[in-house]
Amino acid sequence: MTTPTPTPTPDSTQLLLEQASNINLFGHTFNIWAIMILLIFILIVYCVDKARRNGQIDWVDMITSIDQITGKKQASTTKIMQIVGGITGTFIVVKLTLQNAINWDIFGIYLTYVAGVDGFSRFMLAKYGVQNNQAIIPPPSPPPAVVTTTTTTQSLGNTKPVDD
Repeated sequence: MTTPTPTPTPDSTQLLLEQASNINLFGHTFNIWAIMILLIFILIVYCVDKARRNGQIDWVDMITSIDQITGKKQASTTKIMQIVGGITGTFIVVKLTLQNAINWDIFGIYLTYVAGVDGFSRFMLAKYGVQNNQAIIPPPSPPPAVVTTTTTTQSLGNTKPVDD
């Protein structure tokens, strides 16, 4: 007769996951997942800062756009709404997830906001008569015409070509 293996309870599974994700080094306990997320964040910040130093990214572009009429930089309602809403929504979703209180409704609202903020802000700008704040980029000019000339000579019977 064989003894049945005990099925893990939710408490024992939680304890097992905690023990597997924590390590002790030099008398301190570290969470492996938190360290990995922190290292990925540091790598992203390093790469973005390197691109900024090379002149590929300008941080002001995150909240400004070029006015279509004047051609000058100005604050962009769309971009500011995206940043504020994205930070706030992400904070709420992460906090609810850590508290184990998130549900599909909240997550769906968050995804809808993230996907639809640009369209909604354009709708609001159009409703109040604000013109599109994106710069119109003119099409490239056609390449200059290339003129080629050819010369033809006629030969007269017994004449020999002359070398230059």
